[in-house]
Amino acid sequence: MNTFRFIGVISKPLDKGNIIKKTNNNKKYLRFLIKQNENNSAYVQMYGDTLIKGGIPVYLENSNKREIIKYEDRFNEKILDNVSNMSKYTIYHNEKKKDFIWKDDFMDCIYEFITKMPANTIYEIWGEYLLSYYNNKTYNNFNIKGIRVESKARPELTLSLELFYNHKSLDERDKKNKFLLNAYIEQYVYADKKREYFPLQVQFITNRFNFKNQADIEIIKHRKSNLNPSEKEGYVKSIWEAQYVRGAQLILPPLETLPKDIQFEIENAGRDIKEYMSNVIGEASEFICLTRPANTLNKDGKVYFPINCTDNEFESKINTVFKENLDINKKTIDNIAKQDAIKNPFN
Repeated sequence: MNTFRFIGVISKPLDKGNIIKKTNNNKKYLRFLIKQNENNSAYVQMYGDTLIKGGIPVYLENSNKREIIKYEDRFNEKILDNVSNMSKYTIYHNEKKKDFIWKDDFMDCIYEFITKMPANTIYEIWGEYLLSYYNNKTYNNFNIKGIRVESKARPELTLSLELFYNHKSLDERDKKNKFLLNAYIEQYVYADKKREYFPLQVQFITNRFNFKNQADIEIIKHRKSNLNPSEKEGYVKSIWEAQYVRGAQLILPPLETLPKDIQFEIENAGRDIKEYMSNVIGEASEFICLTRPANTLNKDGKVYFPINCTDNEFESKINTVFKENLDINKKTIDNIAKQDAIKNPFN
């Protein structure tokens, strides 16, 4: 599963209608912004469910089958104790945990929770990260599963991604600044009733490293080798930690391009390069930046493993909507991402 963990500030809504609205078919949905800082933020969301035979479908603990809970029993604690965390939505406050199985209740409670807290409260929000593809555009979706106050943590917008890629996926044309990886993530498609692969372009930023420092060079070599499997290995899978970026960002030039006295302070006096670049802002953009592999699987440093299928087998499971557009327009994943960014950097 691909997940997110966002820590930041949520502006108090002026009224409920600012963050909770209705779709055309009268379903409730929640959407609001969480800010890491003045330059980076993300929209999180939730869409309401539909009752089935007057009840709420859930998964029970230690069961792969869905059960229907009566709507009037949705707050029954004995029943909730037997519901899998997969079907729960949670609010933590004052060391107390409150679970919900009906999304409409959860959305209302989030609104009340945010409005009662002081301004500039730091929140942690977590949930599932999904891609959607509509009208030739790819959308990042951050679907909420839980929220809490997190006053001690540093604000950040992080993800954990299960990526699939092969020897053709890595783009090194701008390697002094970044590696691009044209990868895929896997998710369930309800319309097709099966799991499919969705294309996702991610970056690994190289210009924040000192190319004259051997330790930094070793890190870059390690990251590159794990983004570039051999042709013989075929498609591979690995889990990476990443950061979500949406907005104008600080430009961090290579350390060696800075004046010698500043280089010395950064390397020997514990100063941060950002202290010297606080007024230099890059253009607005939206991208996902890989930071590090989630684990190292063996002693030679590999963080991926082959999924043991042919290229044709893998590519037959690419999301059909995306694949049809790819075939019709004869575009590569890289070109589609580029055109999307040109048309609208925020999607």
